[in-house]
Amino acid sequence: MLTLKAENLKADQGEIYFKKWNVKANSVLSEGCIIFTYEYKIGAEKKVEKYKSTLNGVIVKELFSILPEQLLNSESELLTYEKCTHPVMSKDMCAVCGEDLRTKETQKTKKIVSKSESFRMISTDPSIRVDQSVAHDIAKKDLINLVKNRKLVLLADLDHTLIHTTHEHVNPDIKDIHHYELQRNFWYHTKFRPGCQHFLQEMSKLYELHIVTFGERNYAHKIANLMDPERRFFHDRILSRNEIFNRISKSDNLRSLFPRGDLMVCIIDDREEVWNYARNLICVQPYVYFKNTGDINDPALFNVAKKRKIEESGTSNEETKEQREQSEQHIQNIEHEDSDDYLKYLESILRRIHDEYYRIYESRLHKHKNPINEDIEIDESDLPDVKKVLPLIKAKVLENCVITFSGVVPTGYDLRKQRCYLMATSLGAQVNENLILADEESDLEAKASKNTELEYNFDDNDSRSSCSGGTRSEESSDSKTPKKFTTHLVAAKFGTSKVYDVLKSKFPIKVVTPEWLIDCNYKWVKCDEELYKLTKEYDYKNCLFHHEYNMHQKFSGSNKNLKNIPQVQTAKEKLKKEKSDEQTEISTKELINEELFSLMDKEVNEELSDSSADSNESDNQNSGNEISDTESETSGHIESDDSFDDKFAFDLERDLLSKNSE
Repeated sequence: MLTLKAENLKADQGEIYFKKWNVKANSVLSEGCIIFTYEYKIGAEKKVEKYKSTLNGVIVKELFSILPEQLLNSESELLTYEKCTHPVMSKDMCAVCGEDLRTKETQKTKKIVSKSESFRMISTDPSIRVDQSVAHDIAKKDLINLVKNRKLVLLADLDHTLIHTTHEHVNPDIKDIHHYELQRNFWYHTKFRPGCQHFLQEMSKLYELHIVTFGERNYAHKIANLMDPERRFFHDRILSRNEIFNRISKSDNLRSLFPRGDLMVCIIDDREEVWNYARNLICVQPYVYFKNTGDINDPALFNVAKKRKIEESGTSNEETKEQREQSEQHIQNIEHEDSDDYLKYLESILRRIHDEYYRIYESRLHKHKNPINEDIEIDESDLPDVKKVLPLIKAKVLENCVITFSGVVPTGYDLRKQRCYLMATSLGAQVNENLILADEESDLEAKASKNTELEYNFDDNDSRSSCSGGTRSEESSDSKTPKKFTTHLVAAKFGTSKVYDVLKSKFPIKVVTPEWLIDCNYKWVKCDEELYKLTKEYDYKNCLFHHEYNMHQKFSGSNKNLKNIPQVQTAKEKLKKEKSDEQTEISTKELINEELFSLMDKEVNEELSDSSADSNESDNQNSGNEISDTESETSGHIESDDSFDDKFAFDLERDLLSKNSE
């Protein structure tokens, strides 16, 4: 704390008398600012002068008690002050004192290096940054407000989660489709997911809603205005591509939005990888209304889509009448086919998470001897972590199920690293690599009677939150866990040895398609197995798992080619020097920069264009082979297990249907 004296008073003015203060405590002083006024006498005449500050960027802490008409001199102490720490910055200026933070050195580079860690907490204006102390104070007030209103935070994606947007021509007479123009001669057509308004209205009572999308700013705000014209749900909590730090990941912004941790944050998105497979993420079932239209804001194909957008905008008005009629007829055919009801399942999931979260919180409050006034403060150690509550609830969906896969995982792949295995274990199921049948009915009953309850871990680390996303737990599939008898066989094709063994068994083991597990994962309920019976007509090529294996093999080769590019090798060598000796592996994501991103887009676009040709070629190669498990249907050289001919498959199907009906 420093003291300001009236050093600039002129001695030749004679006796000087104080009149009044022109500043207050906590006010900011800049050079030339008037601190107080005084008067002095020249002969019989009185004159009034203003005492101005010679300091810049200081904050007044305390004014000394000086009475009017009190005599002053150059040694009189006026006030105490401290230099501004620039807690809030907007671009290159301090928003508190107004000081230009650029120096002669930084004016050349046009970059301001902050002495302390800063946070960009305002999503609509990322140029505004606050220091750590201010950010933590704001975040604490937000936490108190959330707990007081018994709310959590929900980060919601737009495309394929709540809406579906296309650039293709859509008949303007079709109901429930919003048509708007964000660029000249370039139209957007957006369909809200059925029940979207009801979903937002109900969830706004339990959650503080945010939008986080890879769409551009004007697109994100336009959708927000259509969804929430009265600004009751989102307000200004909108994070678009223009504000996201990493153009291929959304998780990098969490620390700036929530400086005290994301322990009260829940996320809904149709893509897990953009959140680094975070534990507080609910992977929703993708919403697709317009056929042949994917995610128009896919970050991996942004450059390609942007180039295509520019090309199409010039030819959009040249569409022929015949093409318009065909498009209108196609839209009319799907107008009444929108039977999507996923939001009611998602609403149920979010309600369960909210209720369980505050049930745990209330139980912790009862342990305090003295009641806490939540209007003023909260004990953050009492707050559970959504990243622990969410997996706890999800693990109860299939907690009594034991799953074995047949034909889903290609030969040579580690089962524990596959998505189907991670999906099943996250739902609480145990996964057996081999089919285990009950020898006696009593053994099956003993298995069904066992129920391992999951409990929340009340430890001291609950309030410690990580924004980088957690790893998946494998507790339910520990090698030390006793083997249980298989209850569900998830098979990709008829004619496998495991399907045949199930038919020989006298116990009611369900044989279902992989879609049963996928829908259980999306809806967080144990779906009716009768709707997912395995039949001979089932085509595994349309399954999500099969598609991912094909894409993995295609892009793994593409990534190898990418790493051989000279620019990438140079960047990799540079990163090796900067990294410590302990960290030898360098991820591909770190090698991506603006120069190489367009190159990646080009390769990805080429791979996508060749995917259909590769698929047809693979079908021709395998058409002469009668192979049992669907491992042989995935791309690449894959071996298979025991097989049966198609004639036997008909009998197998008939026996299985009769078995499941019993």
